[in-house]
Amino acid sequence: MALTISTTGDEITLLTLMFRTAENASGYAVPTLLTAELLPGLIAAPWAGRLIDRREAARILVMVSVLQAGVIAFIAYYPMFTLAGAALLSVLFTISSAATFALIPVLASGLE
Repeated sequence: MALTISTTGDEITLLTLMFRTAENASGYAVPTLLTAELLPGLIAAPWAGRLIDRREAARILVMVSVLQAGVIAFIAYYPMFTLAGAALLSVLFTISSAATFALIPVLASGLE
């Protein structure tokens, strides 16, 4: 349930950033934003996996969730940092996804 809520919140954030960018910027701003949302996460994925394998996934998930909330609040108050914030959110979403999937066996073992 928490994963569904978290994923829904992530997607709503990305859509909101796209709509706000489309409303206030030039024609190339939305494709640039989409690139900023996707590319950093793709590049950071191998390192995110290593980080999760070497550290406690639950603790990393909590820290990354707090950082995501902080970045979203920062972007809300300072729209000029939308691209940089989107890139940072991309990396944080990648880390949180890796941590979430690493925790699935832990959660499943609690059901036995």
